[in-house]
Amino acid sequence: MERIVRKSMWVVVFVLLMGYSFDASATQHPYYAKHPRHKELLDILLKQTRQLKPTRLRRFPLKMSVKDTNGKTFSFWTLKGKTILLTRWATWCKACKAELPGKLALQKSNTKLALVGVTNERAAVVRPFMNALKPGAFFPITLHDPANRLAQLLPTAYLPVTLIVDPWGWIVAKRVGPGMWHWKAHREAIQFLTQPAQMWRLRKKTYRQWLRAARGVAPPQILFVRGHQIKQGRPSKINFVIRWRGSRDRFQGIEWVPTKLPAGCRWHKTTLTPISTYGGVHSQVLSLHLLGEKTGNYRIPLRFAYKRSGHPTPLQIDKGTLFLYVKAPPAPQKPLKRKAYTPIRWK
Repeated sequence: MERIVRKSMWVVVFVLLMGYSFDASATQHPYYAKHPRHKELLDILLKQTRQLKPTRLRRFPLKMSVKDTNGKTFSFWTLKGKTILLTRWATWCKACKAELPGKLALQKSNTKLALVGVTNERAAVVRPFMNALKPGAFFPITLHDPANRLAQLLPTAYLPVTLIVDPWGWIVAKRVGPGMWHWKAHREAIQFLTQPAQMWRLRKKTYRQWLRAARGVAPPQILFVRGHQIKQGRPSKINFVIRWRGSRDRFQGIEWVPTKLPAGCRWHKTTLTPISTYGGVHSQVLSLHLLGEKTGNYRIPLRFAYKRSGHPTPLQIDKGTLFLYVKAPPAPQKPLKRKAYTPIRWK
């Protein structure tokens, strides 16, 4: 019993020394606990980068102090309110140097982003390397951690390793290896991470579409040509390609919603082809047959109805306007009179 108590005491002391909480739940986060949809969206944005891996929300030891390469004591508490990119690097690491310009460009476009580099190499190796660099070509904050106090947060097995800390001091993502930080998806994720409330207000419509797509409730994709030319008095077929992913019977009863057509244009019939699957994408072709009775330009509102499997309530999609031009048929031409054949007579 005494051995168990001693072991548990040593574990508690070690955790207190590190100032690090292992099992902090997302419900304890000061912001995402009140806005769970924003946390869900953040995970979507991080996954869209295909490089940044969302981690379980946990506190970062902001009260920890580490000396920088100049021997001065640095406290992470001074960066509270900013998004931190904490990266472990080494002087011999070529991948660390290759990804650094992308991070510096990312910091220039976002003033609420802080770049911090950490190395555990000897000071005799680090200082000459730092002195040979041009000003502004390296991490603005470079820490020297020879005792590997940040080893649990930033392992030394692979370099570079980048940890992303949000403005509230919580670890949200991790990247092992070099990253393409100049990609648009990375900028989108970091921008939302620094100002989630402001970005949600600015791009609420787009973010809601991404959430619906991630939850599997996004409407089917409808592809069509918006402008058509048909002949007067002849039924013409206009095709709409309907595509979706997931289960084959995810959507049922996809049809065109009849609306009030303009005078001079009449609906004839609607046909729907069977479902075909290729490369995990299911598709159908809905054909709308229209009859133009008078020549001229017409605008037809497009609205489609569908049902999701397991949901009896029909849903509708508004796809804007279809532009239709009805032209007169060509005038009948008189048959050409053939001249009588006269044989050539040779003299």
